[in-house]
Amino acid sequence: MLPNQRSKKKFHHKSKNGCSNCKRRKVKCDELQPRCTSCTRFDLECQYDIHPLVPTSSPTTAPMAPVKAGRGRPRKNWSSQVKDSSLGSHFQSGSSESLQPSETETELNMTQAELLRQFIIFTGPNLGGSDDPNRPIVQFWSRDATLLAASIRQFTGKVTLYCLGERSLLYRVDADNEALSEIDASNCGSLYVSTVLVCFCVFAAGPTGSDDLFVCPANGNSPHSSLSLARGTRLIRQLFEEKVLFSGLTEALGSDKTPPEDPRPTYICEGFARVDWVGPLEKLRKLIVSNSQPRNEDYVRSLGTITNIYEATFGNADGSIECPLHYKRVLIWVYMMEDTFIDCLQSKDSIALLILAYYAPLVQTMKRAWFIHDWADHILFVCDNQRCCERLPPRTIHIMLPLSFSPEFVDQAQINSQNYQLKDEAAQNNMVSNLHQVEIASNLDETTADLRAESHNIALASPTEPPRCKLSPFDATWPIDAEWAALNDSISGSLIKTCPAASSCYKTNPFDAPLNCNTVDANWTQSTFHANLPESISSPLYANNSCLPPGAPGYNKTLGCHLGGYPSYVVNATSDEQIALAVKWASDRNIRIVVKGTGHDLSGRSSGAHSLSIWTRHMQRVEFDPNWRVPGTNKTDTVLIAASGLTYGDAVGHALKYGHVIVSGNDATVGLGGHIQGGGHGPLSSTFGLAADNIYQVRVVTTQGHILTADATQNQDLLWAIRGGGAGQYGIVTEYVLKAYPASSVIESGFTISPRGNSSAAYEATWNAFSEFLRLLPDLMNAGLAGAAVVQGNYKAGVSISQVFYGFNKSKTDTEKLVQMAIERIYTSTGNDSSILSIVASNTTVHPTYKGFFEALNAAGSNQAGAYSMPSSRLLGRRETSDISQKTLISYLKRMLTNSDPEKSGMVVVGLQGGPGAAKTPRSMRGALLPAWRSTYLHTMSYSLALDTTLTPAETLAKGARELNDSKEKLWQEWAPDTGAYMNEANLYNPHFKKDFYGAFYSHLLEVKEKYDPTESLWVLSGVGSDAWDYSLDTGKLCRRS
Repeated sequence: MLPNQRSKKKFHHKSKNGCSNCKRRKVKCDELQPRCTSCTRFDLECQYDIHPLVPTSSPTTAPMAPVKAGRGRPRKNWSSQVKDSSLGSHFQSGSSESLQPSETETELNMTQAELLRQFIIFTGPNLGGSDDPNRPIVQFWSRDATLLAASIRQFTGKVTLYCLGERSLLYRVDADNEALSEIDASNCGSLYVSTVLVCFCVFAAGPTGSDDLFVCPANGNSPHSSLSLARGTRLIRQLFEEKVLFSGLTEALGSDKTPPEDPRPTYICEGFARVDWVGPLEKLRKLIVSNSQPRNEDYVRSLGTITNIYEATFGNADGSIECPLHYKRVLIWVYMMEDTFIDCLQSKDSIALLILAYYAPLVQTMKRAWFIHDWADHILFVCDNQRCCERLPPRTIHIMLPLSFSPEFVDQAQINSQNYQLKDEAAQNNMVSNLHQVEIASNLDETTADLRAESHNIALASPTEPPRCKLSPFDATWPIDAEWAALNDSISGSLIKTCPAASSCYKTNPFDAPLNCNTVDANWTQSTFHANLPESISSPLYANNSCLPPGAPGYNKTLGCHLGGYPSYVVNATSDEQIALAVKWASDRNIRIVVKGTGHDLSGRSSGAHSLSIWTRHMQRVEFDPNWRVPGTNKTDTVLIAASGLTYGDAVGHALKYGHVIVSGNDATVGLGGHIQGGGHGPLSSTFGLAADNIYQVRVVTTQGHILTADATQNQDLLWAIRGGGAGQYGIVTEYVLKAYPASSVIESGFTISPRGNSSAAYEATWNAFSEFLRLLPDLMNAGLAGAAVVQGNYKAGVSISQVFYGFNKSKTDTEKLVQMAIERIYTSTGNDSSILSIVASNTTVHPTYKGFFEALNAAGSNQAGAYSMPSSRLLGRRETSDISQKTLISYLKRMLTNSDPEKSGMVVVGLQGGPGAAKTPRSMRGALLPAWRSTYLHTMSYSLALDTTLTPAETLAKGARELNDSKEKLWQEWAPDTGAYMNEANLYNPHFKKDFYGAFYSHLLEVKEKYDPTESLWVLSGVGSDAWDYSLDTGKLCRRS
């Protein structure tokens, strides 16, 4: 129930004072039936159409009134005539005249309210895929039908009051609160859908303003006395968890049920399988992109959702479905629609109405839902009345929409097709029985484009194709030096022309590098050295080994020093405004943009040829705030406000000054930017969730030059994407607000496992120990331990394991007990034979402060750059360890440790970084982080592939990718096909990167990217949308795939 809810008011069932219509019929008014707007209170004439249904055997017959009840008797059996019929086959909508507004009446009327009631009673069960009255879903709808009808009547009555000018704020507040008092966990989902459909009808029928539909929040926390009905639906959404709100309507988002072989709904008609929806929707998308409107980003995202529904409904051209399966429920758009798009509908924007019209045919695929069909009919009709195409450009092309498939429709389609002339002969030749189009005049000022469900063809503008390749210095339109100089002046002289540091090691120093070659050579393998250079990165292989000092891995004297994969220019950013000006300038000129903080990225995603690089290293603001107000709430929390250029050494050190910690990486030299946006694991992630789970707010500069704040109240989709959806893709993050936790002591313990002796029995005992060790780790993590294990070995000589555990805020005694228990369990699983297996517990270290622990963690340093191995990783949980046989598990472990050279040992790092922390992250803090993190425990990284540096960088990476995909990636797909990988430490040449790095969130992330980076200026390897482009490491060209 809602907070501060008033006691429910019982409705008066039999009013002696009926409306004029009831009096003429000489029946008593039953207020539970929505004949009128509660006539006793409103004293309005009843506009109720008695019976909106007729048999399909007489589709042209006007609605017939049922036999009247006896004089003075209420008609309690109003809906009995249709309740016992099969609505999917015997009944259809009555006369369309009763469903569509008259020329003078465009507001929602009681007929439409009655249709909504019918939707709740009769259509609801069909959405669950069954008409079985014993199914819980059917009982759910039936139980709440009367209750919901009463609530809907409150809304519709209020609309009527408003339209007649009888606005009484006091009454409105009372009525709205009374309606809201009916909402609880048993009916919120159905009421949500019903109110949204009311909104749709009103939006299409219009005109509507910003205050014409009101819902008063009953909790009293809103600064407004009332909300629009569209916002009121969001209030319902906020008050209930998704699993409650989605009950009875559609599958919950993120459902982990095993998908069926054919995920398309069973109620799809056979004829729909042949519908070509891809072309029409792509043309609509291009229309949206080609028109520079402020709402384009909202439109692209909304159309992306509808496109996914079309794909999940009809399949691609080859019948496959790649989008997340929750889109197979047509009503999913009702749940995913955002307030910004609702605003567009409410203002009657032509593109918004077009998108709504494109959605209407989708609902007609639910063939048993007779009301849904008429609602779609109504939307198409009123969109036509609004002439939503009037303001589109004069150049037009034809778009065909899928239509419902039924014998009656086919007959009518054949009749209609004789009367229409198709302009496009190809379209005529390819037209199937469930598609047809009408001729649309090119002069849109005179057109009255018919958008009804019987035939509709929407005129769209012919867009300009985007450039095929990103600009390079070899193109004639590349900015001249004077233009770069002007940019430099506009951003306070912060532009740097790239100068590779190792240039001084070559004869004539071609780039006039200021650093001495001896300095470069001595520090080349140090990541901090590269972090403090504007252009350099820790993995120069991915910059095409463009300018290496002599003796460095991959050095080739004959190649000399050139820019290669380094950016052409770098902005040494110190403010958001500098970044905004620079990225807008580059995007307008079709120049690629890359983002570098410290350049630690293992796969070189912080560099790119022919690009403008935004270097955030010198954005160093940091502030500790113990009373930061959480957006959208009345609560405060303790946070660290940290600029993205900070390293974790800087950020953690500042938080510790105030006795607090943040979720960070292990390495103090790693920067916040890319680590957090990719998810960000570390020693505290199994306790408090990943770094991305602890973001309250970010400040972002988009490639269009907008400086945005993203939190729970604004730009929520951008915040969602940045919470684990990958770095350098949606915008340049300049600042984070991160949740902070009280620092405490840390206990460090562990053990080592190795074979005792050189016998085959000893080697096999280590494999048994390794398998039992992995099975134990989830239990140890649930008990509060974190840490990592380094495992080395091969299938011939067994394995050696070195495990370090961290106990955050645990006692020494408890930690030692857990470690000892693990040792005993491993010994027992191998037969308690210490003659062939050695397990040695390490000394327990007590770190009284987290500061001491973090310093000890970094004492040995991991400041290593230029690693020449290619990683592959996988997230593993109980399903992949405890729930399979030991024999199967050992076979996987042996394959995992197999080196590219079988005679050499492989290496695996098992990180205890998932588990309870990620699983318990509140929904309000969750974002686009790969969903598998919520159910897995172990981040397992294989470093068994050494790269061949005798080849060119492009050849080296291509060969390594082939070998890795043929070995480790195949292993992961067999062993853990449903989990995925941590994108910051993974094989970025993985052919399954969409599923493995982003999971079910990929499609929505693509929508977010299209919204905030419409020029596709940001591109990273295996990023969202990256498969639409080809990047040549040899030439530096980034071009669209044909």
